[in-house]
Amino acid sequence: MSTNSQTQALLYLVATLKAAKGSEDKLLSALKALVPLSRQESGCVRYDLHVDREDPSVLIVYEIWRDDEALDDHASSAHFQHFLKIAEPLLSAPLEVRILDLVV
Repeated sequence: MSTNSQTQALLYLVATLKAAKGSEDKLLSALKALVPLSRQESGCVRYDLHVDREDPSVLIVYEIWRDDEALDDHASSAHFQHFLKIAEPLLSAPLEVRILDLVV
């Protein structure tokens, strides 16, 4: 398989989380705990946490997974399910997830 087709077979995902007022630090801490556990998963290619420069209550996770199965394994993992329970009351809006197709 060529490098280009390997790259296109990967699953790219952007998750956006909007912290409720006063919950920014708690949400950030929960995400910081999630990142290293997610990076250890066998199907994880990349798992990066970002904060919006203009609105620090907006946190964005950029993820690359080997395939759909790897993402499904992550979504059902104990550490991700634990994160969801912690994060839900800290959010001002539902978690937004976008799965992307690589163009170039």
